[in-house]
Amino acid sequence: MSAHERTAWRDAGLSEFHWLLGFHVPMTDIDFLAIEYDSRLPIALIEHKHIRGMSAAQFAREASCTAARWLADNSLIPFLLVRYTSDFQRFEVTPFNDIASRSVRSGCYTQREYVELLYSLRRRTMPENLPWNVINTIRSTPL
Repeated sequence: MSAHERTAWRDAGLSEFHWLLGFHVPMTDIDFLAIEYDSRLPIALIEHKHIRGMSAAQFAREASCTAARWLADNSLIPFLLVRYTSDFQRFEVTPFNDIASRSVRSGCYTQREYVELLYSLRRRTMPENLPWNVINTIRSTPL
C-alpha cells in the first residue's frame, strides 16, 4: 500500500481514499511546495520546511523530492529546499537540481539575503523601500 498520512491535520479522508487505491497509485501531499513565478511564468520550485523538520539529506530520499526535481528539470527551472526559522530571520537554502546549483548559493541566508535571492530569481532588483519593520515582526503559528 502507499504511505499513510503522517500528520492527520490535513484532509486525512482524501489521503485514506488514495491509500486504498493500492501500492501502484502513489501520491504524496507536500508540506509547502511553492511555485515562484514572474509574469505568470514559473521561475523556481521551492519546497519549504521548518528548520526543526526534515533535513536536506532526509528530503533527498523522499519520493516527493524526486518527483518535484523531475518537474523542475523538465520545466528548466531551479528546484530548492528552503528550511526556515520560526521568526523568518534565517533560511537554509539547498539547491536540488543542476539548474539551481548553477544559479543559487547553497547555505545560510539572512532574511534580507533570502529576499534578494527571490528578486534575483526573477532578474529584478529588490526595492529599497520594503517594509522591513513589518517583515521583521512576522511570526509563524506556534508548533
